[in-house]
Amino acid sequence: EEDIIFSLENRGLNVKKIRETLDEITTKFELDEYRNTPISNLSGGFKQRLSIASTTALKPDFLILDDPAANLDWNGTKKLMNVIKELKDENVGIILITSRLKSFEKIVDKVIYLDNNCNMSPLLPRTNSNNMRGNLENIHDDKEVIEVNNVWFKYNDEYILKNINLKVFRGEIILLMGPNGSGKTTLVKHLNGILKPSKGFVKILGKETRKHTTAELARYIGFVFQDPSRHITRESIWGEATFGCEKLRLSRCKAAEALQRLGLYKYRDYLPYKLSTGEKTRLSIASALAIDPDIIVLDEPTTGQDEATLRILKKIILEIRQEDKAILIVTHDSDLALSIGTRLIVLLDGRIVYDGRPRDILTNLQKTERYGIEPPAYIMDVDKVLNNARKID
Repeated sequence: EEDIIFSLENRGLNVKKIRETLDEITTKFELDEYRNTPISNLSGGFKQRLSIASTTALKPDFLILDDPAANLDWNGTKKLMNVIKELKDENVGIILITSRLKSFEKIVDKVIYLDNNCNMSPLLPRTNSNNMRGNLENIHDDKEVIEVNNVWFKYNDEYILKNINLKVFRGEIILLMGPNGSGKTTLVKHLNGILKPSKGFVKILGKETRKHTTAELARYIGFVFQDPSRHITRESIWGEATFGCEKLRLSRCKAAEALQRLGLYKYRDYLPYKLSTGEKTRLSIASALAIDPDIIVLDEPTTGQDEATLRILKKIILEIRQEDKAILIVTHDSDLALSIGTRLIVLLDGRIVYDGRPRDILTNLQKTERYGIEPPAYIMDVDKVLNNARKID
């Protein structure tokens, strides 16, 4: 509430007008029940939604949205598209800056594609996401690396995680999906000891997280956070990539290899603060790979990535899997889940409601709707064709 009101007060609006606008905006973005929630307690997706709501409240003539769907779940993305449609009807001019056109195809009027030299050209065609890798789901080592046993966790007096039971094995690529605020990031923060269970226990390679510090667990689990800008500590890309190696007294050879993989080695002397959001995410992945951990956790790694970089990330994730490691990815990207996932876990309201093959949910529109997950691109295309056929009938 304070965040939305702040800009309205600075415009000098009277109390009545501020209250009317606040009610209108919180209803439009479905934020009514979160009015008094501390922003620090919101998930990344809800913070994104709040940021857009606060800007929209000012009723500008023109609105520039920089990667607005980043970290939003499918319901949040649909709300955003509806708001953009309403703003267009109100004659507001809108510029969307995005690496990917998916979800916005029906509302954009014009697309400008910039290459590395800022030359404009038509947008490159979208790739088909229905490109599975055979029996990927059925191949994994049976060596257990993570055990989550009857875990409950609460902030203040509210349980965020409820009776979570989970085992992870080497060679698995596990996608964690679900609406914003369902507990995905809270769950993975238990894996490296940042958070400790209120009830139950978590073991990493047999080590109970309550008995070990995050620094001790860092040798075994590499963590790429949702907002990489908040976790940069060094003045060069090389320094950032080798930070973990230095603290754990490991060779820097893996750091050089990781930067090469992520296309950042030639920039190793650059300031990391000058990187784009997508490049910072790639740097965080390189830093995690540099310590050669047994487990990699990626929290929203596709944010800000273009299609070319996404292909690189997919290739790297599949290579990591072949190195007998386990990978857990928190994401809203159903195309990513369908193309590389061996296993999909869906969280709703702090509980695991599905644990199984990605295709069993993601190729079924009724199930994606039930769980609040964005359908893959090709499924949405099929749905559009069916809707058009119904209109013709």
